[in-house]
Amino acid sequence: MMEQVETNSAPNSKSLTATLAIAFVALSLVGLLVAGSLELYAYFLAQQQVVSGEQRLIAQQAANEVQSFVQERFGELETAVKISRSGRASAADLEQDLEKLLGLEPAFRDLVWFEAEGQAAAHVSRLAQTVGSEAIKRFNLSITAKYS
Repeated sequence: MMEQVETNSAPNSKSLTATLAIAFVALSLVGLLVAGSLELYAYFLAQQQVVSGEQRLIAQQAANEVQSFVQERFGELETAVKISRSGRASAADLEQDLEKLLGLEPAFRDLVWFEAEGQAAAHVSRLAQTVGSEAIKRFNLSITAKYS
C-alpha cells in the first residue's frame, strides 16, 4: 500500500507544478495584454491629437489664402471705383471699363456697375447673358425689398 501512496503523490506534485506554471504564464500574459492595450490606447490618443493639430493648421492656412485672395479682389474693385468715370460716363464707357477689369482679373466672372439708386448701369460677364441678367434681377429685388 505504501508504494501506491507514494506513486499517487508524485503525479499530484507534478500536476500542481504544471498548474502553477500555467497560472503564472497566464497571469503574466494577461498583465502584458492589459499593459499593451493601455499603451496602445494612449498612443492612439496622442496620434489623434497630432492629426487634429495638423488639420487645424492646414485649415488655417487655407483660410488665410482665401482671405488674402478676397482682399486683393476687393482692393482691385475699390481701385476701379476710384478711377471710374461714373458721374460723367455713358453706359458704353462703363461697360468698356468693366471689360478691361474683367480682362485683367480671371477671378471675376460677372461685373455689374450699379448707380446709387440701385439700378444697373453697365454689365459685363464671361458667362451667358441670361446668367448675368438673373444676378442683376436678384440684386434689384434685394435692393427694392431693403428700401421698401
